[in-house]
Amino acid sequence: MIRQWEVEGQQTSAQSPEPMTIQQACEKFLAEAGARNLRKPTLYKYGLLFQRGQPFAKGKGLRYVEGFNLDRLREFRETWSNRNLSALKKLECLRAFFRFAYDSGWIPDHPARKIRNPKIEERPTLPFTQEEVRRILLLLVW
Repeated sequence: MIRQWEVEGQQTSAQSPEPMTIQQACEKFLAEAGARNLRKPTLYKYGLLFQRGQPFAKGKGLRYVEGFNLDRLREFRETWSNRNLSALKKLECLRAFFRFAYDSGWIPDHPARKIRNPKIEERPTLPFTQEEVRRILLLLVW
């Protein structure tokens, strides 16, 4: 839809912006993350998330970022094999991407913030047995 606007005496045409594709949004997010000098392992994790998210979106018939809603994000999370802290970190990456998309004006809402954190089951750290302590001390003496 094209509208004519008069701005400071000049005639210009304003066009409704084309929705942001998922591919473009991922590229822009990674470019921004690189410009922020994020560490390579962090950029790698974002890349992994996008490598899995884009085929998921394609399989669901989603082309634009605005097609992702809360239900679709929950479906995507159900495909993850991650547990505990790994699942939490991946969810944090997903939230960062959708916060970026929301702040950029590509989506009207930030659906990823509504996804609850996974349950974290921490394994207890057990103390060494007396035999293990004895072997450690013997190794230190040698």
